[in-house]
Amino acid sequence: MSTARLAAYRPEARSGEGSPPRWKALKLLNLRVVGAMRSLSLIQLGLVAVTPFVPFVPSATAAAPYPLPPSSSPDSSPKHHKIYQFEPAGTWAENLAVRANGNLLVTLLTAPELWEIPPHNPSGAARVHRFENYTSLLGITEYAHDAFAVVHGIANLSTGAPVPGSFAVSTVDFSVGGGQPLVQEAARVPEALLLNGLATLSSDPPIVLAADSSWGKVYRIDINSKTHSVALADGSMESPTGTGRAQDIGVNGIHLVGDVLYFTNTIARTLNKVRLANNGSATGNFTLVANLGFQADDFTLAPGGRSVVSGGGDGGGAFRGGPAAPAAYVAGNSNNTLFELRRDGVVKPILGAPNETVLQKPTAVQFGRTPQDRETLYVVDGTGQVVAVEL
Repeated sequence: MSTARLAAYRPEARSGEGSPPRWKALKLLNLRVVGAMRSLSLIQLGLVAVTPFVPFVPSATAAAPYPLPPSSSPDSSPKHHKIYQFEPAGTWAENLAVRANGNLLVTLLTAPELWEIPPHNPSGAARVHRFENYTSLLGITEYAHDAFAVVHGIANLSTGAPVPGSFAVSTVDFSVGGGQPLVQEAARVPEALLLNGLATLSSDPPIVLAADSSWGKVYRIDINSKTHSVALADGSMESPTGTGRAQDIGVNGIHLVGDVLYFTNTIARTLNKVRLANNGSATGNFTLVANLGFQADDFTLAPGGRSVVSGGGDGGGAFRGGPAAPAAYVAGNSNNTLFELRRDGVVKPILGAPNETVLQKPTAVQFGRTPQDRETLYVVDGTGQVVAVEL
């Protein structure tokens, strides 16, 4: 899409679609709860809002177990710059993946669209696909070379609540060639309330894991057979406020390193892990990695071995660097902050602060994949920004 067309582009108007979605409103800590199913905010699933928009947040008791993260700015912020701004105002960028060619794939929550952005030539940004009959996209993962799985779902346009039975996973395969990816539905998950984060379990056969944030479980989705089943369910994946409601946002971002699955629990404010069998079931105990002290959205693990935090008991692979080396970078959505989790368990802000706008409700973060940007973090946020952070 040309720069001129991009500037003129506006997602098809629906009632209130330019406002922050109700499902996503969970990420706004300073706003009040407005009802169980009236806002399927999730740290990831806000969808079309009505006007006036009144988001909800977790209950005050959910915030009690852990102290709030630092409220001040980092002592020395890394070099960073905005590489792209989605239009119109109110566009929510939800998640991202990075292609082998270095281009970013960004999912939108306020429109059912997947976009591709060349980070070193952002004027070449273009919409890859619009998923008709849906309202929002969420998690994304590369399950085979240049082939991606994407979550999409529907929200009620008048209430902002999720439409039961609307969640599904589709594939977007660039490896077929011809200039356009092949887009196919992989599986519907009608029992899911809030499908969110995705991770790849296997490339051959292609199998992905999908987190249901509101039920506190993870589904195993076989792309070839188009079938799904519950792979994981544990109290560490559930919200401390309960399950099965829009505001009960437990397991959120999920990432697999070797045979260890790492996942954030938004309302519990934790990063956790569990060792998996080949079929995605748990073979070890669910273990707390860190009390983060903030409501985490998605995250990425720093390069290195499987022992993300010392004393984690994963076995195998020592993490690169000493105890103060970074282990993970976490999007602290409602804090307007990108956090670094060190190997010794210390959490510190590296960019942004609650009263700053360099990041506004950051939702997801990924490292670049080319020699030029392997030390660059790309962050997307709830105001449609795509920010490059040089480490």
